[in-house]
Amino acid sequence: MKRLLVALGVFALVLTACGAGAPSAARTPKTSAHKTEDVHALAKARKRAAQRKAKKLLREFALPAGAGPLRPRSVPDGLLAHSGLSTPGSGKLAARHGFWQVPRPLSSVVAWVKRHPPSGLKLRSRARLPGTHPGAVLQFSFHKRRVAVTLVRLPGRTAVRVDAGAVWTYPRSSQEALPAGVTTIDIRSERATTHVTDSQKVAQIVDWFDALPVVQPGAHVICPLVAVALPVTFDFRSRGGALLARATAPAIGPSTQCAPVQFSIGGEKQTPLIGGTFVLRVENLLGVRF
Repeated sequence: MKRLLVALGVFALVLTACGAGAPSAARTPKTSAHKTEDVHALAKARKRAAQRKAKKLLREFALPAGAGPLRPRSVPDGLLAHSGLSTPGSGKLAARHGFWQVPRPLSSVVAWVKRHPPSGLKLRSRARLPGTHPGAVLQFSFHKRRVAVTLVRLPGRTAVRVDAGAVWTYPRSSQEALPAGVTTIDIRSERATTHVTDSQKVAQIVDWFDALPVVQPGAHVICPLVAVALPVTFDFRSRGGALLARATAPAIGPSTQCAPVQFSIGGEKQTPLIGGTFVLRVENLLGVRF
């Protein structure tokens, strides 16, 4: 079947703190100040917890014998000026970093770091240092913890930058959950239409939807040119057929901050959501391809 394609963005800078990513309390008059304060307080608590995890990861990182402190400005061309951590696809990153020098050749330090990964983390990638200067960047991660080790060859020693990070998510307000009483979900796309009435399947879809995180406020994401099929629309209805809420999600590929789930309750727009593989999970549950 012929698909209609929609361009989502042309290398535009998405400032999610302004517009789509801002907390819905700022746009939705029905959200009380008390609830907004509760969300902000929880966000601060999550951020502090992530900062403690990042600090612990950095403190526990094992260095080769003889390692000593390093002034990063002593490394030429700003080779240690930037973090080696990648930006999370969803959520925010609390990070800490430190600088050292080791009186060993680059190859020896790279081998040592590979043999001594941070506790509980796995080596995900190894890449050469950008440019022509000899060096390497090693990425370790597991779940929401990440460590990046940047190594630079210097005369008679190796410079080391360690970035430790923990991912956290800005919370979704309880007022941004689906209203109670959803008994039917009408789902439609260009390819298919389905009417979900089975109580267990409705409850499962509602649970998945209410677990989706909001687009993170304050995040800066460069969105490349993307073309996707027209979205899948979800109408959440009451037993009497009244439309309680509506959501639209990308039909193909994971939903990200560059292609969020648009969501409204009672006709009032809510903070867009990061759907991830939500549509795929619904497809697998229902045996339908949208």
